[in-house]
Amino acid sequence: MIRSFTVSTLSVTILIAVFVAISGCSVSRVPESLLTVEGVVTIRGNEPFSATVLQTKNRNYYILKLAPELRRSLITPARFRVRGHLYLDYWNGREFAHIDVTELLPLDPQQRSAAMIGSND
Repeated sequence: MIRSFTVSTLSVTILIAVFVAISGCSVSRVPESLLTVEGVVTIRGNEPFSATVLQTKNRNYYILKLAPELRRSLITPARFRVRGHLYLDYWNGREFAHIDVTELLPLDPQQRSAAMIGSND
């Protein structure tokens, strides 16, 4: 009798755990934060720990996640309008706001001759 009770309890526990796991997977994701900001883009830090950083007029800082070929082609410092997905991550041992860049538009007149980077238009 004790053995059947233990097996029954174990079966119910496993069933509940499976249900919780399945229902947890079906919960809709939180929408990603799409952000557009303007500011001066610079490269900060020393290789191999350098980062592409955007500083806004209000002194907010964002680490930009760019494709390596795009990062190499940037001429900095320069003003850009950046659009991308905002997330929190670490850089240099501190938490920083990061932007996974989907669009990068130069704001300086001499850079406007280059096509808008990352645009689907």
